[in-house]
Amino acid sequence: MRYISNYSEFEQTNEGLKTWLSTFLLMANLGLVPLSVKSADAQTKKDFVDSQPQDKVDAAKFITFLNKYGFGKSLDQVWTEFTQSDSTVTTLFQDVQKYINQDGKVYRMEQKYKAQDFTGVDMNKFIPENWMTDMGSFIPDSLEPRINNFISDYEQKTSIEIGIITVNNLDGNDIFDYSQEQFERLGVGKKGADNGILIVFSMEDRKSRIHTGRGIEEFLTDAQCRRLLDNVIKPYFKKGEYFDGTMALLQSIREELGDQAYEEKVEFLKKKKEADDREWQHKKDAMADFMFTAFLALITLGPIAYGLYRLKKYLNDKEEARRIKEQLLKDIDRYLNEAKRIKSSLPKETGTGSEQLEGYLSSLRNKLELFDLERKVTNTDVEYNLILNQFISTSKSQIKLYEEKKSKILSMVEDVKKIDDITLNAYSQINRAISAYQSVKDFGYSTSKPLDTSELEKAAKIANDAKSLLDANKIDQAIRKYDEYKVTTSDIIATGAAAIAMLSSIKSAKERVERANDIIDNAISNMDRYSKWGRPSEKDEVTEIVNKELPTISGTDFLGLEKKLNYILGAIESVTRKWKGRKEEEEEQERRKREEERRRKRREEEEEERRRQSYYSSSSSSSSDSGSSWGGFGGGDSGGGGASSDW
Repeated sequence: MRYISNYSEFEQTNEGLKTWLSTFLLMANLGLVPLSVKSADAQTKKDFVDSQPQDKVDAAKFITFLNKYGFGKSLDQVWTEFTQSDSTVTTLFQDVQKYINQDGKVYRMEQKYKAQDFTGVDMNKFIPENWMTDMGSFIPDSLEPRINNFISDYEQKTSIEIGIITVNNLDGNDIFDYSQEQFERLGVGKKGADNGILIVFSMEDRKSRIHTGRGIEEFLTDAQCRRLLDNVIKPYFKKGEYFDGTMALLQSIREELGDQAYEEKVEFLKKKKEADDREWQHKKDAMADFMFTAFLALITLGPIAYGLYRLKKYLNDKEEARRIKEQLLKDIDRYLNEAKRIKSSLPKETGTGSEQLEGYLSSLRNKLELFDLERKVTNTDVEYNLILNQFISTSKSQIKLYEEKKSKILSMVEDVKKIDDITLNAYSQINRAISAYQSVKDFGYSTSKPLDTSELEKAAKIANDAKSLLDANKIDQAIRKYDEYKVTTSDIIATGAAAIAMLSSIKSAKERVERANDIIDNAISNMDRYSKWGRPSEKDEVTEIVNKELPTISGTDFLGLEKKLNYILGAIESVTRKWKGRKEEEEEQERRKREEERRRKRREEEEEERRRQSYYSSSSSSSSDSGSSWGGFGGGDSGGGGASSDW
């Protein structure tokens, strides 16, 4: 349904339509229509008008008439003129009076009769009807006019616009992003001046933000915004005093900016910048004079100054060289002591009994002991310092490698001591494999035969040799025998792996075959969930396969019977996938249709809002003559200045 901006433009529209539509527009302009109704379809708007008391409808018409023709006249006189001009009015004057509120020369609807219902309103697309849009229910309706009046008075004095938006929650959005988006959408501030301020409060998120226009950032900085939120809003809002906190914030902003007109502030800044530029030019001129004087002095005194500079540099370089040499000698002394300590730190023997490790230790010890730490006559301080440093680094690395080898051998010795654990595990695994092999035969299947325990008994000699060598402290030989025994037992155990695996498969197949009916019933039940998207022939095909194959799943060849079961399940699963795919395809088509419908409605709503705004613009131009304090925001822009906080 289109909004109309001039009643006379639609002479061809039927009288019933023009009557309710014009009434709806009058009531909307006076703030009597909830935002949820404004954004609804035409039928909802008509139902809303039809549901209103006649005295309220007549009051809306009369207030509009008053603001156009009532200047300098008594209400009784204007009422008489009004009833004569509109024969549809049936309400008595005393029933209309309760709705009227006079504000100077302007007549408005009493606040308690205005709509404050934000149910279903999109917080991203709402159309404001005053400086404050309280979608988060922060402020009682009776107190909201005081906030709007404060902002209106300040705007008239300074031209600075302050918008306030409250929401229940930000729906997961960042408060900066939401504030920037709404600032740009609503155009807070005067166009060109960009002198707007947007304040946003979110109840459930407990977040607040002051968002400033480009033209305000010079006068209300980000740091000031943050201080106002922390020092004013946070204390009030923590106590739930939202009205007092909002008024205190507005008063604080007024104190920060002052009551000077915005244009005067800009002019002041312009003059200050010009003064600063003149001062900077004066400083540059003074600097140029100084540089010229200095240049003349340099020509005259330059040779003397250069000689003094060279002398000072020579003395400084000499002192620096002395300091470096002193530090180098200290480093040499420290490194030499460290090198001597390393040479004397290695033990005489490993204490492990390993001949291999003893040989490595002996070689390392000889290498360190033979290294000559004496300084050669030809060595400079730097060269000798480097020799000591390299010796220390290499020695530490080799000693660390020795310690790792020793730790590994000690760990292997502990493993040799526990060689009987390997034997016990091997017997357990072989006995298990032999039992599995016999069970496989009992089921009527064949598999490779595992080696018996006699092979382990033969291998036991290797384990005994390892223990004897360990007792004789022949560590290296004992470790080699341990490794040999470990490999031998692993090979014997591996011969039984096939029997164990096959027995597990047979048992699993047996369990599934015995539950074949239940398994097939569950699969069919799952398939039937999508029967709405099936075809009779497909269901018949599955039924035929089940009726044919299921009775044959009987006997003791469990592996073979399991293949039949899997064949039936495969047929059922194939049909299930087809049906499920059709369901998902249908749902995707429905989703696309809903998305397209949603986009279509959004385009219609945006077009309707554009036309409604056009109507409001024409209405506000006529009402501005009678002193209306709200005509919409001025089209300002924001560069993202301001600050956010929480409470």
